[in-house]
Parts: sequence; structure tokens; C-alpha cells
Amino acid sequence: MTSRARGTSWLASAFLFALPLLAGDIGGPPSAEAILDRYVAVTGGQTAYERIGNQITALTATSSGQVVGHAVYTQTRSGDFHAIETVADRVTETGVSHGVAWTRAGESAKLLEAGEEHDRVLRDAVLLWPGQWRKFYTDMAYETSATVGGELCDSVTAIPFAGSQERLWFSRRTGLLMKQEVYEPEGQADFTFDDYIDVGGVRIARKQSVRVGNTVFLLTLDSVEFNRTLPASTFRLPEEIVRLVKKKAAE
Repeated sequence: MTSRARGTSWLASAFLFALPLLAGDIGGPPSAEAILDRYVAVTGGQTAYERIGNQITALTATSSGQVVGHAVYTQTRSGDFHAIETVADRVTETGVSHGVAWTRAGESAKLLEAGEEHDRVLRDAVLLWPGQWRKFYTDMAYETSATVGGELCDSVTAIPFAGSQERLWFSRRTGLLMKQEVYEPEGQADFTFDDYIDVGGVRIARKQSVRVGNTVFLLTLDSVEFNRTLPASTFRLPEEIVRLVKKKAAE
């Protein structure tokens, strides 16, 4: 193949890739589906996401420049999930194992069977949601354009499989997710994403700024690991939760 032919092929591919987004300039806004598909493409592509079977994420939370907490999250493609969050001297564990959602902190332990906490832990359990966005969101629609952090963005409203409607803003220039508005048990939370880095072929925001009411936290990734061999005990239900499951079954 000649260099001219290769160049023509590359230009054609680039144009076809951008065509769903150019539709916004040609005859209307891009579709929400096209925006999400582009996000998957610019963060590594569907194949890169599908190669990942589990993820271990460690992060540090700061507020006003002071460290306020640490967290470690373990997720699998099968939906098992374990989180350990430490704020001051309080340690909270949350998990999903074989469909059982639970949480415990200190002497308190409970099953999460319904409500906002239940919905949040089910969302948190999803491994790399961009690679599974068609399952993660049951409905979505293009909303409008807006500027976020100096970037012209397209916003999408989306309804996850568990929980309330979210809004997501994607950079029109890069295709990356810039902002997300979700509804947590504590109230509305606004996330902004920055400093995308490549981890094992997938681009992930290294920093997230989270605003809940008047409080702002900065979440910074300490490490991300994919496809580790996990101990069998990783998702084992704590004894307190096992007792609650047995009690529930006996009712």
C-alpha cells in the first residue's frame, strides 16, 4: 500500500470516527450513545476494558489540604465488591458477595436490601462502568452544551440500573468525562475529573474533586491494579453479616 493510500485511509477512519459528534454541528446535537461510545474509545477502547477481570484501587481523601481519609476498593467483573474506608479512627466496610449487599462499622452491621445505600453499593460494585455502560444505564438522553473547567462539554442525563438520574458532562474536544452529578444518601454530590492517566491500557482520572453541600474533598489515586490473584477470603461475608443472613432466611 502506498503512503498516499495509507494517509487517505487514516483520514477516512478519523472522519468516520468523528461523524457522530460532527452531527451536532451539521444538523443537531450528538446522541447520548455516540458520546458514551466516544468516551469508551478515548479511554482505551472496548477490548481494553473487557480484558480486565478485577480491579484494586487505593486512594487518599483530602479537604482544605489536610488528609481526612483513605480507602481501598476491590471489584470483580462478576459483581463481587469490597470497600474499606477509613476516616479519622472510624473504619467502614461495605461489600457485595453473591448478591448480598452489606455494611459494617464498629459494632454496627446491617444488610443493605433497599434504599439509597443499597443502590449506591450496587453501583460501586460495577467494574469499570464505561466498558459496561449499556448495562449500567437503562436510559439516557442528550441534554445541552455547557462549559466545565474551561472546556466546552456536552451533557447527558442518564438513569443507572440502581438509583436516581445522573448528569454527565463530556469534553467536546477530548471526549473525556469532566463532571458528574449524582444523588447520594448524603445529598447531591458533584464530581469533577482531572489528570487522566493510562493504567494498563485504560485511561482513568487520577484526581476527583467531590462537592457535597458546602464541603469539598479531593480524591487522589494512590494505586490501581488490574487482574490480580485475589485471596479466597476477599469477599467472604463477615460473621455478623452471616448471622443476619441466616436470621433473615428464618423469618
